[in-house]
Amino acid sequence: MLSRGSRLCATGTISASISDDIEYNINMLMQMRERVDAKLLEIKQRKKDHKAQLRELKTEMLEMHRELGEWDRKYDELTDAIKRMEITRSQLQERIKEQRQKETAAKLVCVEIDRKLHQLFGSTTSPGHACEEYCHAHGLKSQFSTVTTSGSHEGTTLVEDVLLPPNK
Repeated sequence: MLSRGSRLCATGTISASISDDIEYNINMLMQMRERVDAKLLEIKQRKKDHKAQLRELKTEMLEMHRELGEWDRKYDELTDAIKRMEITRSQLQERIKEQRQKETAAKLVCVEIDRKLHQLFGSTTSPGHACEEYCHAHGLKSQFSTVTTSGSHEGTTLVEDVLLPPNK
């Protein structure tokens, strides 16, 4: 019996030892489980944070994209405005050139008319009398006047101011 008792005692010791080992392992597993759960929770929180950051970045990116589109549109509008201004500028330069040509042609016609008036009226009446009456009646001033020089011949000089008829 003794042998049986020592076997039981040995079995009990083994059993207690196994029981302690099992309890230790269970505690270790529970601690591991808690650490794993804590890590999973931390990972889930990081994932949420990253998703929130991604949403913010995406929103910011979309905002920047929209602003870029607006700036592109404004740039295109400015480019179009600059092109229109260049066209208008060249048209205005062309008009100025045409106007100067017309002024030059008009001055040449006036000079020719003035010469003819001096030729027609200058020799038959007192100098400039009929011409002055004509110019005064039409609100004009003769561009050329007859001048006597020391060589006792008549010449013409250009008068700088051209008076146009008054606006009625």
